[in-house]
Amino acid sequence: MSRIMSTVLIETSDGRKYNIGLSLKFDAKGLKVLGYSRKNDRGWEFSQAAYELCAQYKNEFPDVFEKLDGHDRGIARSKDMFPNAPNPDTRVKQVREWLKDRGVLDLEPVSLFAEQLDKVRLPRLIGIDFSNADWVPISPRPPSKLWKRRPTSSTRRGISPRSRGS
Repeated sequence: MSRIMSTVLIETSDGRKYNIGLSLKFDAKGLKVLGYSRKNDRGWEFSQAAYELCAQYKNEFPDVFEKLDGHDRGIARSKDMFPNAPNPDTRVKQVREWLKDRGVLDLEPVSLFAEQLDKVRLPRLIGIDFSNADWVPISPRPPSKLWKRRPTSSTRRGISPRSRGS
């Protein structure tokens, strides 16, 4: 299972290489996918979402898992990965389309040390109604007139001790 969670390269008959792995962990690059994987001192851990995705993948393409068990870590050829398929290159494209439909190809790896919200949780927060909040969000940029204004004689004088009301 560890292999399918990372990169699995397949070369088609025309020489193109396609990744049919889930790409949820990148040990050598020190990357993870938020909401799916993390690494601690004991090794890699995967979320329930990662396990469900892997189970769906295995149900849809059991031949991929069977071949990965006995295949080395190098780049496999499509005809070796799918020897029983009428057109192995088409089978690779079917796998890629399935991964695309599940959003796997859109997952963004981040540093192992990143602590941030993933794409699933962030929209949930954005959808929260903040209208009754007792704080006001800060504008992303300051009003331009405020920064272009030159000091006038009243702002240069400052506040006198008598005007403070003490």
